[in-house]
Amino acid sequence: MPEGVLIVGSGDAADHVADGLATVDGIGVLRAGTLDEPPLISERGADCVVVTLPEETGEQLRILASVGRTEVPTAVLADGVAVPPGVDRIAPDDESALERWVRTSLDGETEPDGDEREAPAPSSDELFDDSPTGTLIVRDGEIRRANPAAAEVLGRGQADLVGIDPATLVDDPDRDGIEELLGAELPPDERRRCRIAVNGDGTVDVQARRLDDGTILATVVDVTERTRRHERITALHDATIALMGACDAESVAELTVETARDVLNLPFSCVFLNQNGVLEPVAITERAREIIGRPPSLEPGEGLLGRAYDAGETVAVDDAQRDPRFHEDGDEDVRGYVVVPLGEHGALAVGSPVVDDFDEFDVTVAELLAAAAETALDRVAHEQTLRERETALREERDRFSALFENIPDPTVHSVHEDGEPIVVDVNDAFEETFGYDAETMVGEPLDDFVVPEDRTDEAEHLNERVSAGEHLDVEVRRRTADGTRTFHLRNATVGVETDAVEEYAIYTDVTDRIERERELERQNEQLDAFASVVSHDLRNPLNVVLGGTRLVRETGDLAALDDVLTAAERMDALVEDLLSLAREGEVVGETVPVDLQSVAEDAWTNAETTDGNDDGWNDDGDRGTLSVESTGTLQADSTRLRELLANLFRNAVEHGGVTVTVGVLPDGFYVEDDGPGIPESDREQVFDHGYTTDDDGTGLGLTIVEEIAHAHGWDVEVAESDGGESGARFDFTGVEFE
Repeated sequence: MPEGVLIVGSGDAADHVADGLATVDGIGVLRAGTLDEPPLISERGADCVVVTLPEETGEQLRILASVGRTEVPTAVLADGVAVPPGVDRIAPDDESALERWVRTSLDGETEPDGDEREAPAPSSDELFDDSPTGTLIVRDGEIRRANPAAAEVLGRGQADLVGIDPATLVDDPDRDGIEELLGAELPPDERRRCRIAVNGDGTVDVQARRLDDGTILATVVDVTERTRRHERITALHDATIALMGACDAESVAELTVETARDVLNLPFSCVFLNQNGVLEPVAITERAREIIGRPPSLEPGEGLLGRAYDAGETVAVDDAQRDPRFHEDGDEDVRGYVVVPLGEHGALAVGSPVVDDFDEFDVTVAELLAAAAETALDRVAHEQTLRERETALREERDRFSALFENIPDPTVHSVHEDGEPIVVDVNDAFEETFGYDAETMVGEPLDDFVVPEDRTDEAEHLNERVSAGEHLDVEVRRRTADGTRTFHLRNATVGVETDAVEEYAIYTDVTDRIERERELERQNEQLDAFASVVSHDLRNPLNVVLGGTRLVRETGDLAALDDVLTAAERMDALVEDLLSLAREGEVVGETVPVDLQSVAEDAWTNAETTDGNDDGWNDDGDRGTLSVESTGTLQADSTRLRELLANLFRNAVEHGGVTVTVGVLPDGFYVEDDGPGIPESDREQVFDHGYTTDDDGTGLGLTIVEEIAHAHGWDVEVAESDGGESGARFDFTGVEFE
C-alpha cells in the first residue's frame, strides 16, 4: 500500500501541496487541520509530516512550538522562518525539493510503480554496508546481518550483533515492544515501528517490514537528540501555558527563569524588567545567586544586556571572557551567555560555566521562551491597566454615588429610550419630595410619576431637547407628594452620540421663592396704588372738604356742607378699600373644605354698596337676584372667598346687573351677571389699580378680587358671558375641589 505523508494545515497552500503529492506514485496523502493531537499521526499511519504555516505570526509561533514534538520526519514549508532543530525547512514553491524530501523520509528510493519497495538484497554487500541508514536483517528471532551504520547506532560491533536476539539490545521496559516488532507475528509486507531506549540514555527509532520469505528487514535510526529536543519543546509548551496563567510580572519572571533552568538545563538565568526606565533583576535562579550574587541594575544600553534590550535583538556569546563586547560585564564563573529581549518589558539572560555550551537549538528555545514570556507580560500589563482603570472607575463611581445621594435637592438619573426618560436611580430627597421609593420607579417612565396631566406636552418637548443633547435650565411644574409645585430644573447629559442618552436632572423647589417674589411684587403694586390714591383720589375729595369748610366759615351757608359730606364719604370708602386691599393680598389663612353655594349666599346677604346701603343696591332700590346654578366643595379660606364674592356681587349690581349667577367649572368656578358687560378692549386692565367706569368708584374692587384669587393660587380672567351678548363673567381656575 502507498506510504503516508500527513499534510497539516488549511487553506489554499495546504490544498496545493496535497494535490501535488497525490499525483506522485507510491505516496499516500493524509490531511489534518492542526498538530494539536499528536496521536493523530500514529493512528492514521503517517510516515512523515509536511506543515504549511498560516499568515498570522502568533499562530506560526504556536505551530512551530508543536512541530518539534512529532515522532516522524517533519518539514515546514516556509521562507525566512526559524524552525526548531530536527525539523527541515523547504521553500513553499520548490515542489521538486518537497517530493525528494518526502521520498527520502519514506525510507529511500521509491520504485516508479509505487506499489512495492524492495529491501536491500542480502547478497549486495556493498549496497548494504554503504547505506547511511542503520539496517538489520532478522530471521528466526536472531540478527543475521547488521551494517556499520546499525552498529554505530546500537553501540556494538557488527560481529557482536550477528546471532543475538534483538531484544537483548534494549532496556527492559522496551523488550516486549521489540519482540513484537521483530517477531514472527509481523504480517507480510506490513510496516511497523517503535521507539526504544538503548545504552542507558540513547533513543532509537526502529522500523520493520516482513518480506515474502519471512525475513524481517529493520532500520534503526538514532533519535536521541530529536527526542531530547522534543522533550524540551513539550516542556516549553507546558511552560507557555503556565506563563499565560501568571497573575503579575514578578510571577512571569520567576516562571521564565525556572523554565530556562529546567528546559535548557542551565543553572544561570535571570530576568530583568524595565521599572521606571531602569532594568532591574527581578528573578534569578538560586545557583546564579550563590555564584554571582544579585546582578546590578542597568540602564538601557548599559552592558551586554542593556545593549541587547536597547537594540531589541538576541545576543549570543560563546565565551564572555574572550568577547570584547563583554569585558566590562564579565564574571569568571559564567562563560557563555544568551540575552533575549522581552519586548519593552526587559530581557532574559541565560548563562553557562562552559565555553561554547549553546547551540542553535538552545538559542531558538530561549527565543521561543522569551516570546512566550513577552506575550505573558503584555497580558499582565494589559490586565493591570484594566484593573487600574476599573479601580479608578469604581472610586469615581463611589464618589459620584455619594454626591448623588447627598445632593439636598431631588435628583434623578434616567436613560432616554425612544425619547422617554426611564428611571435608573433617584436619591433620598427625590423619594421624599415626590412620594415614591426608588424600587417603584426604577425601570419605569419618569413622567408617569411627576408630570401633571396639563403639562404632558411641555414634558414631551423637554424630552426632545434632552435627547438632542441640550442642557436644561428652566422652571417646570411637577406633581409631588404635597401637590403640584414649581421647580427649577437643571440637567446634565452623557452619551449624546449613542442611541441611549443618559440624563442627570436636579429639581430645586422654587415654589416658596416664587410666592415671595409675587408677594413682593404685589406689595410694590400696593405701594404704587396707595401713592396714587393718596396723591390723586384722596386729594380731590379732600380739596372739596377744605373748600366747603372755608365757604361755610366765610358765608355761613350750610348748604355747602352737603358737598363736604359727600366728599368725606368718598374718602371713607377709599380708605376702607385700601385697608381691604392690604389685608386681602396677604397669604391666605388655613384652607378648609367650603361649600360654594353657602359662602355665595352668605356673601350676597351681607354685601353693601359703596354708599353703605344694603337695602337697595341700584338706583331703583332693587337688590337684584343671586342664582347658584351648580355648586361643589372647594379648598379655600372661607373669609377671603366671601370677600371676593361680595366685591364681585357689589360690582355687578352697581353696574346695572339684575341677576348674578354662580356656577362650577371643571377646574374652578365662575361669577356672571346680566349687566352691560366689559368691553373686550378693557378686559386686560380691569384688575389694574384705580380702573373704574363709575365716577363714585374707587377702582380697587376688582384688584382686591384678583389679589384674593392669587393668594389662593388661583387664576382669574374676564370671559365672555354665557349668552355672549351682554354681562360680565369672571372665570376662576386652578381651584382644588374635594
